[in-house]
This record gives sequence, C-alpha cells and structure tokens, in this order.
Amino acid sequence: MDVISRIEIFVLELLAELMNRGGLKHTSEKYVVLKKMRFPFAQVKNYTQISLFLSIVYKALKSGTYVTKRAIFYENPRV
Repeated sequence: MDVISRIEIFVLELLAELMNRGGLKHTSEKYVVLKKMRFPFAQVKNYTQISLFLSIVYKALKSGTYVTKRAIFYENPRV
C-alpha cells in the first residue's frame, strides 16, 4: 500500500470517527456510515484535496464539533 492510499484511509477513518464520536468500533462499520451519508469519495480520491480534509478535521477537533457533508461543502466552495 503506498503512502497516498494510507493517507486516504487515515482521513476516512478520522472523519468517520469524528462523525460517530467513537460509537462504532470496526472500520467496515465506519465506512457504511460514510456511504449512508453519501460522502463525496471522489473528493477524497483527489490527492490535492487531502490537505483540505485534514484541515477540516483539525478544525472540528479543536472546536469539538461534528464533521458533516454540509461543513465540507462550505469549507470548499470550489466543489
């Protein structure tokens, strides 16, 4: 597994963990939650967007808020 793939997986798991607030323990269940929210996987696959997603996660961690699809779209008006 290359470094970019590892970063993608880390970002997805971190976003899922923030959305779930640790409610689900298994990675596969976390991805199910992301799919139910119709999370924009195409954006995560775009390597240039990784820093944007990490900054959203960082802001959410600092402010104690949830990461939502709406927050992601407001953070990235180019979408």
